[in-house]
Amino acid sequence: MQAAEQLLRQKGLRITTLRTEVLQRLMQSARAYTHADLEAAFGHRLDRVSLYRCLLTLTDSGLVQKLIDSRGNTSYFFE
Repeated sequence: MQAAEQLLRQKGLRITTLRTEVLQRLMQSARAYTHADLEAAFGHRLDRVSLYRCLLTLTDSGLVQKLIDSRGNTSYFFE
C-alpha cells in the first residue's frame, strides 16, 4: 500500500486506512467501481457515508476520476 500512501502524501491528504484501501483497490483495477461495488468489495465493513466522503476527497484531490453515465450512475476510477 506504499504507492497509495505516497500519492495521498503528495496531495497533502491525511493518510487513513479507508483512503489507502479505497485508493489501492482503484489503482489495482482496470475497471471503474460504483459506490455499491466498493461497499460489496469491502464486505460492507465500512460506513456508507465515510466511503462517500472518502470518494469525494479522492475525486476533489484529482487522484480519482468520476464518471457519470447516461443513466446518472456514478463510477470512480484511477487514471
